[in-house]
Amino acid sequence: MNEAEAHVVREALALFLTHRQVAINARELNLRGLLPSASKCTNSTRGALWTKDGLAYLLKSPIHVGNRVYGIELFDGERKRLIDIVTYQQAQNLLASRAQVLRNTGTRTEYLLQGLLCSYGCGASFTPGSTTKASNGKRYRFYSCSMRDTYGRAHCTTGNLLPSRTIEECVVERIAEVAADCQLAQRV
Repeated sequence: MNEAEAHVVREALALFLTHRQVAINARELNLRGLLPSASKCTNSTRGALWTKDGLAYLLKSPIHVGNRVYGIELFDGERKRLIDIVTYQQAQNLLASRAQVLRNTGTRTEYLLQGLLCSYGCGASFTPGSTTKASNGKRYRFYSCSMRDTYGRAHCTTGNLLPSRTIEECVVERIAEVAADCQLAQRV
């Protein structure tokens, strides 16, 4: 790892300990031009942007404190420490405290338009999501732009979220109108 990459790691950790949100840090690093190094999996040469997942992976990596992982075991590595162990542990504790419980619910069959909607702002696909309001337990379903979710508001001009019920009812209503058109059946 060269000094420029080490600088990005240090800045990423410092920002995370300040802002305490990976998505905000990813946007800030992108704005500052502190981009991830080229990946062996892509053809980019330092042209990729930080995503929440990519930055979270970096923040969790033990190689920055001189450790190596083999399987599930952690060993002392031969690399120079980029950050002190106390700073690294603070970040790990914060990440663990903010970790969401992921549930494998299988395919989301309740999302009628999954895979069919695209953003008018950037052309990326919309993905389904939901949140539950803590105060009343009510579940809110929606569709959101995957580009906006991954890279932030600056990368898509589409509004926040599309309520799933509203958009699905509109599409079903339009399909019913077209299906009721007898002349359409004759033309086809």
